[in-house]
Amino acid sequence: MSASNGVVRIERRGKKQFAFGEEGRPFEVDVVNAFHRWVEVDDEFRGPDDRAIADLPAYHAAAVALVKELSGDESLDLTTAEALDFLARLREVYDDLAIFFRPKSPEERGSLGTSAATSSGTSETRMQFSDEPD
Repeated sequence: MSASNGVVRIERRGKKQFAFGEEGRPFEVDVVNAFHRWVEVDDEFRGPDDRAIADLPAYHAAAVALVKELSGDESLDLTTAEALDFLARLREVYDDLAIFFRPKSPEERGSLGTSAATSSGTSETRMQFSDEPD
């Protein structure tokens, strides 16, 4: 604590830069907010079974429009495939960050440790932290 003078330093997370192609101008987005905006757009096109997309051309146009808006360059020459690839990469980064912002379920909020009887009859406690795989 003395080296940091009691200040809890928060690592910079959540803002990532993206660029289209080798020559593309990098742009930065807040991954969580950008992905939630995409989810809102996606939801507009989902049917009652949550699988079917009613109007695929409009869906693709909405994806391209959102990506252009997020890039800050409405004149960007962007293909549908590039926009969908961006959204897929955005999802990957979002999933990597989820451990920091996704609320825990009631089961996860319970005990962090698990107990198990050993062969000698004693109890053994194992702690698992949230950033460790199950």
